[in-house]
Amino acid sequence: MSETTTPAPGADSVAPRSGEPLLRLTGVDVDFKVGWKRKLHAVRQADIEVRAGESIGLIGESGSGKSTLARALMGLLEPSGGTVEWRGQNTATLTGAQKRAFTRSVQMIFQDPHSALDPRRRIITSVMEPMHVLGIGDPAERARRADEALERVGLRRDLADRFPHQLSGGQKQRACIARALVVEPEVLVCDESVAALDVALQAEVLNLLADLRDELDLAIVFISHDLSVVAHICQWINVMYLGGIVERGNTEDLTLHPRHPYTAGLLSSHLSTKVDENQLDAQPLIVGDIPSPLKPPSGCRFNTRCPFATDVCRRVEPAFEQTDTGTEAACHRWAELSLERSLR
Repeated sequence: MSETTTPAPGADSVAPRSGEPLLRLTGVDVDFKVGWKRKLHAVRQADIEVRAGESIGLIGESGSGKSTLARALMGLLEPSGGTVEWRGQNTATLTGAQKRAFTRSVQMIFQDPHSALDPRRRIITSVMEPMHVLGIGDPAERARRADEALERVGLRRDLADRFPHQLSGGQKQRACIARALVVEPEVLVCDESVAALDVALQAEVLNLLADLRDELDLAIVFISHDLSVVAHICQWINVMYLGGIVERGNTEDLTLHPRHPYTAGLLSSHLSTKVDENQLDAQPLIVGDIPSPLKPPSGCRFNTRCPFATDVCRRVEPAFEQTDTGTEAACHRWAELSLERSLR
């Protein structure tokens, strides 16, 4: 999935967004206390909307806040600021049956399928476990639904009686997907769900997720550091850097016509089998290391690594602006940069 200079846009055409979102994050901050006095601002002022049948990507380097934001979205972390709404209701106010319904409706698929499965339990038992925890059905009903879920993700029935160590990585990830599906969720949160698989298996699992999205009208929030993977399945992409979203838009606009230098840098960093000799000496779009979130730079947080940074970038934090390509970018200089040239 990573041997292209510019990832191909998602296979599905992107229609204008319509309807009320299932999940809406508005101005979400997530802070962690470090020692007695300091705070680590893991996520700041994040705005995201997730609608039924859509796949939303969260992309960025390690430490950009993607997984933390996903946990806030699922209700596993309480935001330090802002709101998370499920079907228009603040999740902080959900109680009893409402909270249980929310938990059932938003399920996560983790990065390492082997660690996500209990090595002492057969696959069928692990797939049935969420229904037991949520009190869904009797044992016969749970077994039937587990069989249906395993069949839906392409696992043979004889594999259901095996233990995790007896399955391949791709089979284990399919079992994890089946376990999420048995409770009939409306949103799947995939946290680096194909990172532990080889390229061929990545494509299989991504195609499976895309088929499930279309068949079941699922919403998918896909988290990855690999923009080519996200572009393969997602219709909309949010690019995160040091806790904040720096650019967002539909996959085609954002991958073909990036307007933030960090987005262009992620795109240009993908390996290519075709080397353009004219680009060998080109200035890299991302330089240096990501700063500590305990002491982020002033102004634009990307300014310490951006080859286009000016004095205003170091002093003033940029606001989101609608760009000429349809994306929204938080960059002072987006209108005067020709970032597409760096991707050729």
